[in-house]
Amino acid sequence: MFPRDFPPAYVSARPQIEPVLSSRGFRLTSEHFEPESFGSAYAEYRKDDFWLRLIWDGKDGWLSIDVARTKGHYPGHADWKDLELELGRRPPGIFRLDPASLPSRIGEIREAVAQAIPT
Repeated sequence: MFPRDFPPAYVSARPQIEPVLSSRGFRLTSEHFEPESFGSAYAEYRKDDFWLRLIWDGKDGWLSIDVARTKGHYPGHADWKDLELELGRRPPGIFRLDPASLPSRIGEIREAVAQAIPT
């Protein structure tokens, strides 16, 4: 049997972040799960030439969101930037999330999206 279950932290984050994205006109374009890469996963969302990528880093146990702006093409590796760094609101340090700290981390990402993309 091959593993197909997305990581629980990622599964918990998506339905809490997606309403913020949807209310701003974003749609899910793709989703990837890498069971051989520590269980990392990401989902990509697009609105016109504006892209967002919700990332679960399975090795570090960290949740983040990246942003890319392109003109008519899929973003290349260099196009993606950490949204929170772009806004100057990166949380202090990257630490392995546990179930107790996950809700506040999801809240930070929701606030970053709301700040970067007004309705």
